[in-house]
Amino acid sequence: MQEGASRLAALRILDNYHPSTTNLSRVLSSSLQEASSQALSKGFVRDIVWSVARSLNTLDWLISLFVKHPEKLEPSVRTILRMGLCQLLFMEGRVPEYAAVNESVKLAAKIRRPFAKSLVNAVLRSVLRKKDSLPWPDETRTPALAYALRYSYPEWLVARWLERWGAEETRQLCIAGTVAPPLCIRVNTLLASV
Repeated sequence: MQEGASRLAALRILDNYHPSTTNLSRVLSSSLQEASSQALSKGFVRDIVWSVARSLNTLDWLISLFVKHPEKLEPSVRTILRMGLCQLLFMEGRVPEYAAVNESVKLAAKIRRPFAKSLVNAVLRSVLRKKDSLPWPDETRTPALAYALRYSYPEWLVARWLERWGAEETRQLCIAGTVAPPLCIRVNTLLASV
């Protein structure tokens, strides 16, 4: 129950997020403060929201591969697909595959669009079947596009890095930028001891 409510909260936050005009930290903080009385896993909400925001380019490219007319998708359906794909591809080990698909379909049912449940189910299951053979662009022919889509960076930025540092160093930089930083805790020795 808690994860369903958390996913719904994440959907609402992401529906209000527009990369060029919105500060995601503020939207996330204010939304979580407003929802403090609900049974939410705030860490899970943050994890999904930030993962989707970091991977928007890649997620939208994947949607365009599996949806015939992605430009006609309603914003909430697109957001549900982004969330489901993100859980399948970038949150492995934290979210089981069956839960990512099942909970995304339940979320699609909650927005009351007749086609949404079947579309979300079909797209996520197709991606799940083809997960290991997705048609990523060839790194040798179009490295800027390949790295931009694989690691969700702007293509112009990757092109600049390639020009400056070469393919291998750029790839390592892109990989390093997608790794979550480790959690560090510091004890305030004025208030407590270790």
